[in-house]
Amino acid sequence: MPDVFVLKDQNGNFLLCNDTVAKLYKTTPKEMIGKCDEDFGLLGVWDWNIVTEEVYHNNQWYAILGHKGGEIDDSIQAFSQMIHPKDAQQVWDRI
Repeated sequence: MPDVFVLKDQNGNFLLCNDTVAKLYKTTPKEMIGKCDEDFGLLGVWDWNIVTEEVYHNNQWYAILGHKGGEIDDSIQAFSQMIHPKDAQQVWDRI
């Protein structure tokens, strides 16, 4: 997988990104500056069924991570492993 580099401000607007990220958004790095994900219609969505512990991801979610649909297990355990250790507590607190 190519390297992904993204820098956003506190409002979620792009300050800097590389070509790999821009290709996911079907644009150029220069065109992304000052815009947010919603400006490109790309929202990575996931939903967790707490009864079955299955996690649904839309195609944009996979693409943001550089994967195709179905390449990542649809379990909460797999989702959990993808959270950066420094972010884990905050993610689980907010869920």
